[in-house]
Amino acid sequence: MGWPVGELTVREFKQRLDAGERWLVLDVRQPPERAHCSIALPANAVDLHVPMTELFTSIEEVRKSAGDLPIMVYCREGIRSWNAAMNLSKQGVKGLWSLTGGIDAWAAEIDPSLPRY
Repeated sequence: MGWPVGELTVREFKQRLDAGERWLVLDVRQPPERAHCSIALPANAVDLHVPMTELFTSIEEVRKSAGDLPIMVYCREGIRSWNAAMNLSKQGVKGLWSLTGGIDAWAAEIDPSLPRY
């Protein structure tokens, strides 16, 4: 049996977004990080910000926001997003993915205009 959470590189995820796939994109960083920068998403993606520290009390909000969409979780470098996705999976949430390298990799490989931290 494989992991209940998939992983995509930023290039793979960008290709899927560009192909028109619909996703819920869940940012689990803290508010000051989110204020510093975030991924500019196309109209086919739903943007949701729930800090990791509030995730346990926000599971139903995540489920409702996602509906039947796959959920891409991201953070700064991919560690918190993996942990968040695994914790959501343990709560029965399905269709979870973690963005390898997080927003730092996105800024380096996809959108160099994003400020890095």
